[in-house]
Amino acid sequence: MVKASRVLYERVSTFMAHYKRITSGLNAAVKAHNDAVSSFESRVLPAGRAVEELKLPVATDKILDGEKLKPVQIDELARDVTVIAKKEDLFD
Repeated sequence: MVKASRVLYERVSTFMAHYKRITSGLNAAVKAHNDAVSSFESRVLPAGRAVEELKLPVATDKILDGEKLKPVQIDELARDVTVIAKKEDLFD
Protein backbone atom coordinates (compact mmCIF):
# COMPACT_ATOMS: atom_id res chain seq x y z
CA MET A 1 0.00 0.00 0.00
CA VAL A 2 2.84 2.41 0.79
CA LYS A 3 4.49 1.61 -2.55
CA ALA A 4 1.24 2.21 -4.42
CA SER A 5 0.80 5.53 -2.59
CA ARG A 6 4.32 6.64 -3.54
CA VAL A 7 3.77 5.69 -7.18
CA LEU A 8 0.51 7.64 -7.16
CA TYR A 9 2.22 10.64 -5.55
CA GLU A 10 5.00 10.62 -8.16
CA ARG A 11 2.49 10.40 -11.00
CA VAL A 12 0.35 13.19 -9.57
CA SER A 13 3.50 15.31 -9.12
CA THR A 14 4.44 14.76 -12.77
CA PHE A 15 0.90 15.55 -13.86
CA MET A 16 0.87 18.75 -11.79
CA ALA A 17 4.17 19.87 -13.32
CA HIS A 18 2.66 19.42 -16.80
CA TYR A 19 -0.54 21.12 -15.73
CA LYS A 20 1.37 24.09 -14.30
CA ARG A 21 3.10 24.53 -17.69
CA ILE A 22 -0.29 24.42 -19.42
CA THR A 23 -1.66 27.08 -17.05
CA SER A 24 1.37 29.30 -17.64
CA GLY A 25 1.01 28.87 -21.40
CA LEU A 26 -2.69 29.72 -21.34
CA ASN A 27 -2.06 32.80 -19.24
CA ALA A 28 0.69 33.89 -21.64
CA ALA A 29 -1.66 33.35 -24.59
CA VAL A 30 -4.41 35.40 -22.94
CA LYS A 31 -1.94 38.21 -22.19
CA ALA A 32 -0.69 38.18 -25.81
CA HIS A 33 -4.28 38.24 -27.08
CA ASN A 34 -5.18 41.17 -24.83
CA ASP A 35 -2.00 43.02 -25.87
CA ALA A 36 -3.01 42.54 -29.51
CA VAL A 37 -6.53 43.83 -28.78
CA SER A 38 -5.10 46.89 -27.05
CA SER A 39 -2.77 47.55 -29.97
CA PHE A 40 -5.64 47.20 -32.42
CA GLU A 41 -7.83 49.60 -30.46
CA SER A 42 -5.18 52.19 -29.68
CA ARG A 43 -3.04 52.11 -32.85
CA VAL A 44 -4.69 50.34 -35.79
CA LEU A 45 -8.25 51.70 -35.57
CA PRO A 46 -7.16 55.33 -35.08
CA ALA A 47 -4.81 55.06 -38.08
CA GLY A 48 -7.64 53.59 -40.14
CA ARG A 49 -9.99 56.37 -39.09
CA ALA A 50 -7.34 58.94 -40.04
CA VAL A 51 -7.19 57.43 -43.53
CA GLU A 52 -11.01 57.46 -43.69
CA GLU A 53 -11.02 61.16 -42.84
CA LEU A 54 -8.98 61.84 -45.97
CA LYS A 55 -12.18 61.00 -47.89
CA LEU A 56 -10.36 58.88 -50.44
CA PRO A 57 -12.63 57.07 -52.88
CA VAL A 58 -13.08 53.54 -51.52
CA ALA A 59 -15.77 50.91 -51.70
CA THR A 60 -18.30 51.35 -48.89
CA ASP A 61 -17.72 47.81 -47.65
CA LYS A 62 -14.08 48.73 -46.92
CA ILE A 63 -14.93 51.39 -44.34
CA LEU A 64 -13.57 50.54 -40.91
CA ASP A 65 -16.44 49.77 -38.62
CA GLY A 66 -15.07 49.40 -35.10
CA GLU A 67 -17.97 47.20 -34.05
CA LYS A 68 -17.43 44.77 -36.93
CA LEU A 69 -13.67 44.60 -36.61
CA LYS A 70 -13.14 45.02 -32.92
CA PRO A 71 -11.59 41.97 -31.24
CA VAL A 72 -12.80 41.22 -27.75
CA GLN A 73 -10.54 41.17 -24.69
CA ILE A 74 -10.44 38.06 -22.54
CA ASP A 75 -10.83 38.89 -18.87
CA GLU A 76 -10.25 35.47 -17.35
CA LEU A 77 -7.05 33.61 -16.60
CA ALA A 78 -6.61 29.89 -16.30
CA ARG A 79 -7.38 28.61 -12.82
CA ASP A 80 -4.74 26.91 -10.73
CA VAL A 81 -5.37 23.40 -9.46
CA THR A 82 -5.75 23.26 -5.72
CA VAL A 83 -3.15 21.07 -4.10
CA ILE A 84 -4.81 18.90 -1.47
CA ALA A 85 -1.70 17.50 0.18
CA LYS A 86 2.05 17.91 0.30
CA LYS A 87 4.56 15.07 0.06
CA GLU A 88 5.46 15.55 3.72
CA ASP A 89 1.82 15.11 4.68
CA LEU A 90 1.53 11.86 2.73
CA PHE A 91 4.66 10.08 3.93
CA ASP A 92 5.18 11.02 7.56
